[in-house]
Amino acid sequence: MSDTSPLSRAYTIATAGLLHDIGKFLQRSGKKLLKADDYNYAYGTKHGYGHVHAAFTGLFFDGKITFSGAENQEIKAFYDNILQAFPWIEQNDHETSLANLAANHHKVGNQSHPLQWIIAEADRLASGFERDKSDEHYKAYAEALAKEEQKPTHANTHMRNIFSDVQLTKRDKPTESFYPFRSLEPAILPITSATTEKSEASEDYTHLLTGFAEGLSSIARRLGATKQAKDKHYSLANTYLALATLMERHCWSIPSATVSYESGKFVPTPTNISLYDHSRATSAIATALYAWHQEEDDIDHAQAGQLVEKVKDREAEKFCFIQGDFSGIQHFIFDAGGESNKFAAKILRAKSFYVSMATEAAAHAICHKLNLPLSSIVMNAGGKFTILAANTNNVQDAVQSVRETINKHFHNLTFGQTRFNLATLPFAPEKLVMREYAELMSQLAHALECEKLRPQISEPVFDDYLRSRNDRELCTVCGKHWGDETKYGIICCHCNHFRRLGEALVRSGEDRSYFHLSTTEHDKTETEDKQTQFPLFGTWGFAFGKSPDLSAPTYNIDRQDTFSGFAHKHLANYVPRWKNDEEWEQQRYFSVNKKIQQENEGKQEQSAELKINATKTFAHIGADALHEEENGKLRGVAHLGVLKADVDHLGQIFSRGFTVEKVSYANMSRMSMLSRMLDYFFTGWLPWRLAKEPEGGEIDYRSVYTVFAGGDDLFLIGPWNRIVDLAGEIDQHLRQYTGGNPDIHLSAGIVLRKAAIPVREMAHDGEEALEQAKDGDGPEAGSNRNRITVFDQTVTWGEYKELKRSGDALKLQTQSMGSELSTQYLYGLLKFSQDAATATTFPESPEEVNAWMEAAKWRARLKYRHQRYFVEKSKKEETKLEAMEFVFKDIQENTSKMSIPLSRLLYDRRRR
Repeated sequence: MSDTSPLSRAYTIATAGLLHDIGKFLQRSGKKLLKADDYNYAYGTKHGYGHVHAAFTGLFFDGKITFSGAENQEIKAFYDNILQAFPWIEQNDHETSLANLAANHHKVGNQSHPLQWIIAEADRLASGFERDKSDEHYKAYAEALAKEEQKPTHANTHMRNIFSDVQLTKRDKPTESFYPFRSLEPAILPITSATTEKSEASEDYTHLLTGFAEGLSSIARRLGATKQAKDKHYSLANTYLALATLMERHCWSIPSATVSYESGKFVPTPTNISLYDHSRATSAIATALYAWHQEEDDIDHAQAGQLVEKVKDREAEKFCFIQGDFSGIQHFIFDAGGESNKFAAKILRAKSFYVSMATEAAAHAICHKLNLPLSSIVMNAGGKFTILAANTNNVQDAVQSVRETINKHFHNLTFGQTRFNLATLPFAPEKLVMREYAELMSQLAHALECEKLRPQISEPVFDDYLRSRNDRELCTVCGKHWGDETKYGIICCHCNHFRRLGEALVRSGEDRSYFHLSTTEHDKTETEDKQTQFPLFGTWGFAFGKSPDLSAPTYNIDRQDTFSGFAHKHLANYVPRWKNDEEWEQQRYFSVNKKIQQENEGKQEQSAELKINATKTFAHIGADALHEEENGKLRGVAHLGVLKADVDHLGQIFSRGFTVEKVSYANMSRMSMLSRMLDYFFTGWLPWRLAKEPEGGEIDYRSVYTVFAGGDDLFLIGPWNRIVDLAGEIDQHLRQYTGGNPDIHLSAGIVLRKAAIPVREMAHDGEEALEQAKDGDGPEAGSNRNRITVFDQTVTWGEYKELKRSGDALKLQTQSMGSELSTQYLYGLLKFSQDAATATTFPESPEEVNAWMEAAKWRARLKYRHQRYFVEKSKKEETKLEAMEFVFKDIQENTSKMSIPLSRLLYDRRRR
């Protein structure tokens, strides 16, 4: 017997919305309808059938589709299990079964069940269709589709790169790019062809469909395991989330629509919305519509033909957007109050992850309060979420309850310096159509900003602070809370919590393949390892585990090629680890290891820093910047590179990126895909690239430590020379990833620091470098951004690339003479580049005139030093002249910016 509670019925609606267009996937893969009965769900006309993909959706739920390369018995088991798991809305009413709700969305009429209209209306709103195109337009479109001669070609049409259509400045459109028909993977890049051969497209679709079928088998096995779960809500939640992950994996590059029907003919339509994103939007809208009409009209018990016009009414305020994020979060993460630098990296990493989980839990808590499925969370990236809820009577009370719970916790944790903001915006369905949606998002952003300005502290910040001391001392880590004496020193419960979390995050992945997010109101089970459980706020918390927890929403967090049968959460959690005991015996680590041995002298156990799978210390990471010469001597400096970067003008990209000639083409599906794909760059590609074993001349980034990355920004620490290279590669890959769109770019800041410097200071210095990159120099300071600051010089990415080439060429130029550059000569070039910069300025005082005149001599001085250096190093006059011309040209054009390649050469060749 399936669970028929209100939440379970809501999951039926959500899943019907998620899978309503799964027939497009099957149809484009070349599957055939063999019998007349197979067309039951298609739109019938006198010309034949239109919207045939709906018929394939029906066959999908009927279990009549066979899959090559997969165990069809297991797929059949999936159908049986899912149809039993998701209840009919009204028992014994076939019209409210999952199959009929999903497959009838193009066949609805005035006598259809209103719940079928819920899915149909959600489908149209997710596409951004206006009211005048929802009934007569749909009918004409279906009849045209039924005419054989007018059937459009769509199976071999690639989906456009979502970033190709983002436009902030007046310019020619960027080169169009498209996504290949492949499963989502970190190394994926756009292609230039809009279509492919039909045979090739069919083969690609078949490959995708096989992977999808194998994923269904995994879900089928998991569903079998969850039949005995005490809480059916979580069983359905895990099933829905797993299906969504499976669809993202295999339907992310399948266009939701390839043509539109205008003035009696088919015309191409922008194919930049994926089948997955359209389906997720449809699912969320259907869920909200259902919840509103359930409270307003008791739609569960309606009969066919009833409430149809009310469901189609787009003027009533049926919906409510709920958006949440933190204020003061940078201060919380990088707060420096204590005198000890112990556990600094772990706590910094833990706080960043904690904020992400608290944001995730806040979204879950709101859905829990409102009895909404998790399908209602339409966006969740970069520490901000958006929920599409029904505008029911209890929505404001539920939001206020969650707001108070979270802020009470952070009031105690940060003494009011950090708060969680929740804004609500009721609106009518008509606002979801294109030309209206961008304005709706602007109103929501304004509501959130107003919420941030509203005072929320209603009680004394330091109430009972001194009386609670009880002869304790301040925590040596945070310097704010009273601490207890432990084996780690005097540490408060909060910092000890973050220490544990930080250690869990860098522990070997085998111990934390899954994480579970739940409230203790429903999670009474005991786990074997309490060390893996972490509270968040109120009754909400999360836990890591080697295996899935069937009593809570569960996410797999492994970086793996195969689908686990559970939802997958993309996390940028790569850290460098020791692979074997020979690795730390390398010469570059001798001095670091000696210091560790001295610190652990007298202890019996092996040093925690030198164990297989242990995370490398920052001192070891810094030592990875050293390189060994042929004579066995080390060169370089063992410094860390601190890289902070974020995407420029992100607010403008989302608010007006899809506006052309004052007309906005934004809708929920398109905006959700934009957010998801941008986040995937930081949480999908970046950790994959850091962990990748280099091949074919690639640079090795496996010693780079991820503090955080996701949404639109990153914070990395690694060997300084690797970080300098990585910044350029991140910029280059983002440009490839976005199809070369000049309106999408990032700014970055790099500083070099010794490993002993507190991480919070590194973070502060990195942030200052990033701000310098965003401010820039000159009359256009702060307007274009799209720069990087390194070695205290701010340059554009194009200049950065050319300066790297200059540095490489300068090194090769002198090496071709049979000798290396001398350090003295390099320092001379560094001084001349600074003089060249001074000589380009206009002096305003007598003192400046003297300095300017002295600096203007740089050409003569450079020529003199150059002649002396190269006369001794080369007997070939043409070689001397060539090198001379090369150096003069670079300093003349780049002036002080030449300090970037020159500083790198100086650091890289320093003798140990």
